[in-house]
Amino acid sequence: MEVSSRFIWISRILTFLFAFMMVSNYGGYSQPEEVVQLREGMIAQLQSEADKKNDEESLNAIEFITTEAEAVLIPEVYQKHSLHRMVGCFIVLLGLVLLRNLKSIGYHLLVAGLIFTLFTGFYTFGLGVFGWLFNLYYMCLAAFSIFYYTRKRALLT
Repeated sequence: MEVSSRFIWISRILTFLFAFMMVSNYGGYSQPEEVVQLREGMIAQLQSEADKKNDEESLNAIEFITTEAEAVLIPEVYQKHSLHRMVGCFIVLLGLVLLRNLKSIGYHLLVAGLIFTLFTGFYTFGLGVFGWLFNLYYMCLAAFSIFYYTRKRALLT
Protein backbone atom coordinates (compact mmCIF):
# COMPACT_ATOMS: atom_id res chain seq x y z
CA MET A 1 0.00 0.00 0.00
CA GLU A 2 1.12 3.50 -0.71
CA VAL A 3 1.57 5.93 2.14
CA SER A 4 -0.37 9.16 1.77
CA SER A 5 1.24 12.53 2.26
CA ARG A 6 -1.22 13.18 5.10
CA PHE A 7 0.21 10.18 6.98
CA ILE A 8 3.74 11.53 6.51
CA TRP A 9 2.83 15.05 7.64
CA ILE A 10 0.82 13.96 10.66
CA SER A 11 3.70 11.70 11.70
CA ARG A 12 6.16 14.58 11.31
CA ILE A 13 3.96 17.00 13.27
CA LEU A 14 3.49 14.50 16.10
CA THR A 15 7.24 13.82 16.14
CA PHE A 16 7.91 17.54 16.41
CA LEU A 17 5.32 17.99 19.20
CA PHE A 18 6.64 15.14 21.30
CA ALA A 19 10.25 16.22 20.75
CA PHE A 20 9.27 19.72 21.89
CA MET A 21 7.52 18.33 24.96
CA MET A 22 10.57 16.22 25.78
CA VAL A 23 12.82 19.29 25.64
CA SER A 24 10.42 21.39 27.70
CA ASN A 25 10.24 18.64 30.31
CA TYR A 26 14.03 18.60 30.42
CA GLY A 27 13.83 22.27 31.38
CA GLY A 28 11.47 21.36 34.21
CA TYR A 29 13.75 18.54 35.30
CA SER A 30 16.94 20.61 35.31
CA GLN A 31 15.35 23.68 36.95
CA PRO A 32 12.53 22.48 39.21
CA GLU A 33 12.65 25.73 41.21
CA GLU A 34 10.53 27.37 38.50
CA VAL A 35 7.49 25.61 39.91
CA VAL A 36 7.84 27.70 43.09
CA GLN A 37 7.37 30.89 41.04
CA LEU A 38 4.41 29.31 39.26
CA ARG A 39 2.84 28.29 42.57
CA GLU A 40 3.39 31.68 44.22
CA GLY A 41 1.99 33.56 41.22
CA MET A 42 -1.04 31.32 41.09
CA ILE A 43 -1.69 31.64 44.82
CA ALA A 44 -1.36 35.43 44.61
CA GLN A 45 -3.87 35.52 41.75
CA LEU A 46 -6.26 33.24 43.64
CA GLN A 47 -6.01 35.46 46.73
CA SER A 48 -6.87 38.54 44.68
CA GLU A 49 -9.88 36.66 43.27
CA ALA A 50 -10.89 35.65 46.79
CA ASP A 51 -10.92 39.32 47.80
CA LYS A 52 -13.38 40.07 44.97
CA LYS A 53 -15.71 37.12 45.67
CA ASN A 54 -18.19 37.10 48.51
CA ASP A 55 -20.03 33.82 48.05
CA GLU A 56 -19.06 30.83 50.17
CA GLU A 57 -18.80 28.34 47.31
CA SER A 58 -16.19 30.37 45.40
CA LEU A 59 -14.15 30.95 48.55
CA ASN A 60 -14.18 27.23 49.34
CA ALA A 61 -13.06 26.38 45.80
CA ILE A 62 -10.25 28.95 45.94
CA GLU A 63 -9.13 27.64 49.32
CA PHE A 64 -9.18 24.04 48.03
CA ILE A 65 -7.08 24.91 44.96
CA THR A 66 -4.64 26.93 47.06
CA THR A 67 -4.20 24.06 49.52
CA GLU A 68 -3.67 21.57 46.71
CA ALA A 69 -1.18 23.87 44.97
CA GLU A 70 0.87 24.17 48.14
CA ALA A 71 0.86 20.39 48.58
CA VAL A 72 1.52 19.33 44.98
CA LEU A 73 3.54 22.06 43.28
CA ILE A 74 6.85 21.53 45.02
CA PRO A 75 10.23 21.19 43.27
CA GLU A 76 10.82 17.53 44.18
CA VAL A 77 7.46 16.37 42.84
CA TYR A 78 7.78 18.54 39.73
CA GLN A 79 11.27 17.21 39.01
CA LYS A 80 10.04 13.61 39.32
CA HIS A 81 7.06 14.46 37.11
CA SER A 82 9.32 15.97 34.44
CA LEU A 83 11.60 12.92 34.47
CA HIS A 84 8.63 10.59 33.97
CA ARG A 85 7.37 12.76 31.14
CA MET A 86 10.77 12.72 29.44
CA VAL A 87 10.89 8.91 29.57
CA GLY A 88 7.34 8.64 28.24
CA CYS A 89 7.97 11.12 25.44
CA PHE A 90 11.16 9.27 24.50
CA ILE A 91 9.22 6.01 24.19
CA VAL A 92 6.59 7.80 22.10
CA LEU A 93 9.31 9.29 19.88
CA LEU A 94 10.79 5.84 19.28
CA GLY A 95 7.33 4.61 18.36
CA LEU A 96 6.75 7.51 15.99
CA VAL A 97 10.08 6.94 14.23
CA LEU A 98 9.19 3.29 13.74
CA LEU A 99 5.69 4.24 12.58
CA ARG A 100 7.18 6.57 9.99
CA ASN A 101 9.09 3.50 8.73
CA LEU A 102 5.79 1.55 8.76
CA LYS A 103 6.80 -0.88 11.52
CA SER A 104 3.93 -2.21 13.62
CA ILE A 105 6.05 -2.28 16.79
CA GLY A 106 5.98 1.52 16.58
CA TYR A 107 2.26 1.49 17.28
CA HIS A 108 2.81 -0.52 20.44
CA LEU A 109 5.60 1.78 21.61
CA LEU A 110 3.42 4.82 20.90
CA VAL A 111 0.53 3.44 22.95
CA ALA A 112 2.84 2.26 25.75
CA GLY A 113 4.61 5.62 25.95
CA LEU A 114 1.35 7.55 26.02
CA ILE A 115 -0.15 5.32 28.71
CA PHE A 116 3.06 5.57 30.74
CA THR A 117 3.03 9.37 30.43
CA LEU A 118 -0.60 9.69 31.49
CA PHE A 119 -0.33 7.16 34.32
CA THR A 120 2.77 8.76 35.81
CA GLY A 121 1.21 12.21 35.45
CA PHE A 122 -1.67 11.15 37.64
CA TYR A 123 0.69 9.23 39.91
CA THR A 124 2.86 12.26 40.68
CA PHE A 125 0.13 14.92 40.88
CA GLY A 126 -2.81 12.77 41.95
CA LEU A 127 -6.34 12.71 40.62
CA GLY A 128 -7.03 16.26 41.78
CA VAL A 129 -7.14 19.50 39.86
CA PHE A 130 -3.44 19.58 39.02
CA GLY A 131 -3.31 15.97 37.90
CA TRP A 132 -6.01 16.69 35.34
CA LEU A 133 -4.58 20.10 34.47
CA PHE A 134 -1.11 18.78 33.70
CA ASN A 135 -2.47 15.75 31.79
CA LEU A 136 -5.12 17.42 29.64
CA TYR A 137 -2.81 18.26 26.72
CA TYR A 138 -1.28 14.79 26.79
CA MET A 139 -4.73 13.18 26.89
CA CYS A 140 -5.80 15.11 23.78
CA LEU A 141 -2.63 14.14 21.92
CA ALA A 142 -2.95 10.54 23.08
CA ALA A 143 -6.56 10.31 21.92
CA PHE A 144 -5.74 11.77 18.51
CA SER A 145 -2.58 9.69 18.02
CA ILE A 146 -4.13 6.40 19.07
CA PHE A 147 -7.27 7.03 17.01
CA TYR A 148 -5.30 8.01 13.90
CA TYR A 149 -2.77 5.20 13.97
CA THR A 150 -5.42 2.62 14.86
CA ARG A 151 -7.20 3.54 11.65
CA LYS A 152 -3.94 3.33 9.68
CA ARG A 153 -2.79 -0.05 11.06
CA ALA A 154 -3.38 -1.70 7.68
CA LEU A 155 -0.33 0.19 6.35
CA LEU A 156 2.02 -1.26 8.96
CA THR A 157 4.14 -4.38 8.55
